[in-house]
Amino acid sequence: MGKGAGFIHWLWLHWELPAAGCLILCYLIYGQYQQSVVSEIVAKPRQSDFLFVDYHALNSSSDAKYRFVPLKVIRADAQNITVAVGNIGYSEPVSPEKHVQFDRPLLLRNYYRQSRLQLSRTELISMYRSGIIYDARGPRNIYISGWSVIRLSEVYTE
Repeated sequence: MGKGAGFIHWLWLHWELPAAGCLILCYLIYGQYQQSVVSEIVAKPRQSDFLFVDYHALNSSSDAKYRFVPLKVIRADAQNITVAVGNIGYSEPVSPEKHVQFDRPLLLRNYYRQSRLQLSRTELISMYRSGIIYDARGPRNIYISGWSVIRLSEVYTE
């Protein structure tokens, strides 16, 4: 039996190790892809994108317990973006899927605060680098991860 046959026999006996290695590799590649998506959204935010932030770091007079809220991009121009601040917060950073899983409230008029927040693009990038923005997602059509987050009339087309 040659060296190649011995290796194939070993793989046949211990298939769990290469399978686990492949799963770990896929997980790492997916994490890197998600990070590139977040970086792209922060660098070029568009209308209806969502930024997930530590709002207490932006506004120290806000609730320190429920500090992690979504921001929805309302307007984006060459210099500034205008965002609506979500009213439902979490006490720890949660995934975008957790934020949007209760999709019905996202479509209600009172889900977002009345006052809007205006940020420059440089502020946005520095917030991302400092960890204030911990995640970002852009809706595909009207959905993020299968949950409806915007109305059909709000879909951004270039």
